[in-house]
Amino acid sequence: MQSWRSILQSNLFFLFLFFLTIIITLHAYCIQNESKYSLDTTEIIGTITEVSMEEGKFTIKGKEKVIVYYDFKEEEKKEEWIGSLVRVSGKFVEPKENTIPNTFNYKEYLYYKHIYYLCYANSIEKLKEPNILYSLKNNVNEWIEQNPNHTYLKAILLGSTEGLDTTDMEKNGVSHLFAVSGMHFALFISMVSFLFKKSRVGNIVLFVLLWFYAFLVGFTPSVLRVVVFYYAKKINHYAKDLWSDKQLFLFLFLCFVLINPFYLKDVGFEFSFLLSACFLYFERTKTLKSILKQNCMIFLASIPICAIHFYEVNAFSILLNLIFIPFMSFLYPMCLLNLFIPWMSGILSFYLNLFMWLNHLASFCNFLIIVIPKVSIFFWLVYLVFLYFFFERKKKKFLVLLLVLLCIVKMMPKWDSNAYVYFIDVGQGDASLIVSPFQKEVLLLDTGGSIYDREHYTGSNIKTFIYSLGIDKINHLVLSHGDYDHMGNAIGFLKEMKIQHVILNPNEYTDGEEEIVKSYPKKLQKSLQSKYIGIEEFTKVNKEENASSLIYRFTLYGTSFLFLGDAPKEIEDALPNIQSDVVKIAHHGSNTSSSFSFLKRVHPKYAIISVGKNNSYGHPSEETLDTLNTLQIPYYETKDQGTIWFQISKKGEKLQVMTS
Repeated sequence: MQSWRSILQSNLFFLFLFFLTIIITLHAYCIQNESKYSLDTTEIIGTITEVSMEEGKFTIKGKEKVIVYYDFKEEEKKEEWIGSLVRVSGKFVEPKENTIPNTFNYKEYLYYKHIYYLCYANSIEKLKEPNILYSLKNNVNEWIEQNPNHTYLKAILLGSTEGLDTTDMEKNGVSHLFAVSGMHFALFISMVSFLFKKSRVGNIVLFVLLWFYAFLVGFTPSVLRVVVFYYAKKINHYAKDLWSDKQLFLFLFLCFVLINPFYLKDVGFEFSFLLSACFLYFERTKTLKSILKQNCMIFLASIPICAIHFYEVNAFSILLNLIFIPFMSFLYPMCLLNLFIPWMSGILSFYLNLFMWLNHLASFCNFLIIVIPKVSIFFWLVYLVFLYFFFERKKKKFLVLLLVLLCIVKMMPKWDSNAYVYFIDVGQGDASLIVSPFQKEVLLLDTGGSIYDREHYTGSNIKTFIYSLGIDKINHLVLSHGDYDHMGNAIGFLKEMKIQHVILNPNEYTDGEEEIVKSYPKKLQKSLQSKYIGIEEFTKVNKEENASSLIYRFTLYGTSFLFLGDAPKEIEDALPNIQSDVVKIAHHGSNTSSSFSFLKRVHPKYAIISVGKNNSYGHPSEETLDTLNTLQIPYYETKDQGTIWFQISKKGEKLQVMTS
């Protein structure tokens, strides 16, 4: 027995486990997993494990998990779906990949959860009612739904933010408080332990309730980490402290990755383990100075995860967490008690509204938001090594190295002498980004705003992409005209991003433009001027909205780009003799634009068509494509190539596309 204890405590054991984890992980990421279904599948039988009525979808577990989209009817919403065995008939499709660089890849996200297909269902048949566990889960959900504060109770107790606006919390860097984590379980354990005074019956009740609670919130990696670590510590104690806290933590981390290497791609798992590791190095004092120091260290540890996934961190969250974590520690027990004491709803509602109001107030303090560009994962591994040595050896030189690394990565885009023009894939709409050398000036021409694709093309993806380039300020937001597919995301950008100037077309304002004029009058600018980008304007004043589109030719290192908005043929033909290396085809390739004579005069090397897949307008038209083919002008469509961009240097331009 003693020999086994010595082996388990040896560095050699942990070294073996570490290398085994690396081998298993490399194998998992190098081997392509195959689905048990195919695109020819039309029917699936399985158990519904999750339901999102707001998004009209649910997860079904048959041979494997499948996301099913279904148009729920009112009467069907009243049924207890979770846990039901059902037969689903419909069309199987593959999930979409991202077509904007450095943004959320839905297909990859599902792949790491072992989900390979989506199903658009046309019928659902219930074959069997939920088992006792799922019935209890449904009863708990129904119980919560009856509470006046049910939206907040589901968010705080179950981690479900459906129906709740968390924008302010995300800005403040405290949205993690609505993700069930160690803090929530620690409070839950404290309350149950207090009720049963640590009796034997209490331990059994706590064991059952903890695992049932984990079942309620869906056995997420972060929740599993909390529960497993709680009982692992107890077992370690009974084993007469076989391992130290750090050894136990390392053992459990390696075991989690061995069981499922794809946990490493889960944001909740990353935050849970990395931030929990930080606490192993903190002193157990509760002074304000100590807590502030802890928050600073947690902030430093969270930077790589935030930078990799979101490209931004909010330094103000260091102070905000001092307010909101204790506040949540107060709200959580109140929410739990409110389930059993209905008359508390009014009191709880007051504190919940106060919590959200404080978040809204704090969201205006966005001056400490730091944008961090996309860099290699190896950079962040080096960062974490320095962070480890700083925690382990308590030497300030490692902290200095961390700050130097952050300064270098922050400044890298400012050292790039190339210019860039991006034609962003926003579906059926327009959005283009122009970046001068050394990022001296950044211009966003239109913002997109498709109302037809709720899954994929959102303003948040454009914002994420811009941040991934290290751009934290838009010098000029140019809205070619007031159509929604060109400016639908403008108000959101003005609220969330730093934008210096806004340029609108000379026509009468649409409703969207009117909102900008009223809300941001100081940002309005009549003409577009730049020190670092050559700009020529050819706009024609017209009563019709498309005809009054802003028309510009931009020149970077001698390469010119012509933007026409939705200008029709009569406007194009009225323009002077303009030549351009690249032309963004007007009106998404509609036959109302792009006349033969006009394109022949422009004589571009490339034509770009911003257009959505399977759009209802039939864009681009066969007439426009025939014109381009006749004139032998190579053209690229965002619906096929995704985001298209040019890297321009003194040597010329280089064309790149998102997909091949």
